[in-house]
Amino acid sequence: MTLTADEVYRDYATNGVPSSGAHKPNKREIRKLLTGYESVIDAVFATGGKVYSTWDELRVDLTPDANTMAWVIRDTDVYDNGIYRKVGGSGSGSWTRLADLPMPLITATDTGDGSADAIVATSSLPVTTSSIVRLSIASTNTGSPVTVAFNGNSPVPIKTISGGDVPPSGLVGGSTILGFLSGDGTFRLLSDLASASIISEAESLLDDTETARDATFDARDIAIAAADQAAVEGAGDVPTSATRALAQVATIPSARSYLIVSGFAAIGDGGQALYKKAVSEPGHAGKFQSGDGAWWEIAETRVAPQMLGYTTGDVAAYVGDALDVADYIFFPEKSDGYDFETDVTKTLTSDKVIDFNGQLVRFDDATLWLKGETVATGLLPQTFHLRYSTDWIISDSAGIAPGDLLYVNTTVAPSTDWSDTKKDVVRIAGVDAGTDTLTLDQGINFRYDTSDAGITCDIYRPHKVTLLRPNLEMMSDATPQIMIHLEALHDVEIVSPTIKGQMPFDRASNIYRVGIQLWKCWQWTVTNAYYKAMSYPIGVYGGTRLGAETNTRARYCHHSHADLGDWASDYRLIGLDDSDSFQALNRHPSFRCFAENFNVRKNTGLSNWRGFGGGWSNGYIQSAATDADELAQFQSDAVAAGYEYMYEDADAYFDNVVFDIPGRVVKPALEVRKGRNVTFSRLTIPSIGASASPANMIENLIFGPGNRIGDLKAPAGINAGNYVRNQVRVHVPPLLAANKVSSVYHIDPHAYIVDQSGGFLKCYGPIESGLPGDSGATVRIHLNAFAGTDQATVIVGVVKLFATLIHQNSGFFSTIEKHYNFAFENGGTGVVMPTTPVYTSGLSGQANESVTLSLSSITGAHGADAYIQFAATIGAGGRDSPIVSLDYELTLRLCQ
Repeated sequence: MTLTADEVYRDYATNGVPSSGAHKPNKREIRKLLTGYESVIDAVFATGGKVYSTWDELRVDLTPDANTMAWVIRDTDVYDNGIYRKVGGSGSGSWTRLADLPMPLITATDTGDGSADAIVATSSLPVTTSSIVRLSIASTNTGSPVTVAFNGNSPVPIKTISGGDVPPSGLVGGSTILGFLSGDGTFRLLSDLASASIISEAESLLDDTETARDATFDARDIAIAAADQAAVEGAGDVPTSATRALAQVATIPSARSYLIVSGFAAIGDGGQALYKKAVSEPGHAGKFQSGDGAWWEIAETRVAPQMLGYTTGDVAAYVGDALDVADYIFFPEKSDGYDFETDVTKTLTSDKVIDFNGQLVRFDDATLWLKGETVATGLLPQTFHLRYSTDWIISDSAGIAPGDLLYVNTTVAPSTDWSDTKKDVVRIAGVDAGTDTLTLDQGINFRYDTSDAGITCDIYRPHKVTLLRPNLEMMSDATPQIMIHLEALHDVEIVSPTIKGQMPFDRASNIYRVGIQLWKCWQWTVTNAYYKAMSYPIGVYGGTRLGAETNTRARYCHHSHADLGDWASDYRLIGLDDSDSFQALNRHPSFRCFAENFNVRKNTGLSNWRGFGGGWSNGYIQSAATDADELAQFQSDAVAAGYEYMYEDADAYFDNVVFDIPGRVVKPALEVRKGRNVTFSRLTIPSIGASASPANMIENLIFGPGNRIGDLKAPAGINAGNYVRNQVRVHVPPLLAANKVSSVYHIDPHAYIVDQSGGFLKCYGPIESGLPGDSGATVRIHLNAFAGTDQATVIVGVVKLFATLIHQNSGFFSTIEKHYNFAFENGGTGVVMPTTPVYTSGLSGQANESVTLSLSSITGAHGADAYIQFAATIGAGGRDSPIVSLDYELTLRLCQ
């Protein structure tokens, strides 16, 4: 059985049994152990290993071949001494430090700069957990505990061989002690303080072995279990190496398939990882070749840069390597943070999670680029495609699969105000290879013709990327600047990001500070974000679609949420708290963008909402803007000839927003220039502008309830009504479909500005259709729907429910109508809603009339969002292939 250092230098006579007494190392066993180390070292240098006195001598010598090992042994900076490996061929490359020198016996001297109870010592070699240290004692200690600080490092307590504190007079002046830095942050003695004879023998042991100093490995650094070759996988233990560097020179039993390293270059340096044996050399950086010739690769599901050798400085390359090794990248805690100083570009072939763990990552003129796979480029459409078309005929569908992204781009600018070119990103739902037709998940936002200038189609295979708790700081003021770029990906999640620039922030010179940029992406979310001193903390461009941002806080920004432009679409901002920014709310050319529940304070400019379609609701905007500032721009983009169709669904609404902008006297605080239906309700605002010229036409201008408007005007005093195509009206039709959110069907007259007068309101519409037989629907009716009231007080109402059943039996269909009345008192009685209807329709007499309708689970809520809720159940009576639908008609009367 081969001896191990753990056995030779064990603490107790019987390993692990303190009661057996302290163990006295046997010289014969020590010589045998060190001879084995010498053999390993001789083998290293027999294959071309080199020794250098200083790091500078090593650094300039690039003649050795790749993977040559070298030692630096006498540098005045003790931490430059160590084991190095050559990277790159002869005449080029560099040297990489792998581990400390394998020198267990280091002499340290008490400098006298400390005290007898707080020793300060120096040595010519670094003292690490890889070292056994002989320390001379200058003065006898008088107190307890006693500490020692080596080479300017933090002091650590000195512990006896049994783990206790050194007693007063335990360290005698003029004596020498033998010990090592333990993994528990102490300096553990190898000698028994009570026995002078053992101390003498320990010193003799040092004399015998010091000549082997430059050729030995410390026992704790050779932690690969030196079990004999008969050891088998079934033994249940996994061999361990102190470091990966030492595992590279070790002979590992061939029966072993897994290996644990306790550090990369030193124990506890963050590089600890599980490795598994590979059949051949892996194609990534998370690998090494052991002394027996076997290849090993990281088997961890979460990989940190430290596992690949990172210690300090630029982390970029290590992050890039980690993305090749694993799908989950993790940043361990690091008090001084991380630096990203060079660009890294990765094409992803699988879903990735990067867990920044809230650790500060400083980007200095560098970007992390993460992209989806490219399937095809330069394809061409084969016919004219109408707007909102969900079929796309392409020149070649080979290799395209459902889930891929279609990216259509041109060199045509559809707006005369912007250079952003016409483009679309849509996910592919199906492929008909016979006709080269792609079925799309959603309709396209533009019309496309084969004659469009520069038209081309690219196909990408996206992957999901999740960024957890990124804490990003932009160090450079050079702009444009992007910290993380995400391209051609899907279902991007950015969770609890902190994105900051340098203060003070000058929006004129730092206009393009971008934190995280999404380009050609499909579906994305940002939650619980904090932004500071950024131009665009999140940039959403390249036709990216389907995004949501919730619970955002921002300070001192140019724009204070995700900025959409370059014809991105379908975005909703829910919750923004902003202060001291320029234009907190802002968007560039885009489609269908909405913001709600925002609190904007102390802005210096006017928030704008350019693009086509969208709205604001439930917010407060405070700004110091005056008439000297720009015009407010809402739905203001002018289109080029042939693109007037972009206004066809350009509906804009503004509801329950307070504009605190006293400096706007002549110019309006809110101006909408174009669109189909523009609706204002429950606004408190100095003035509104609409349709500044005949070219800026609004088709329908609608004033809902509850407005407090100082003036309706347009720039230069033009009467806004002159350029509204149809007569301005103050109502909307009562048709209101229920909105399904998380399995609950919401009927919300307030959110959709249903007309009301004199405390009376009425609306109707569908709840759901196409349900399977014997279905149910949970319905919530929101009651705060009356102008001039902050919340409902006493409301009496009637809800009429209409259930329709179609089936495959004779008779084909059946209907039923029931009326239910209810009352609601906010803060008082609450909800009173009998489940017995006040009216039930009769039957028509056709065959198989069997539909039933009933209510249950009546609940309600008080406060700012008062509502009643019930469960409606529809029975199909056992008919064949039943399909049911549910509609409603609602009447509300405000009684108090």
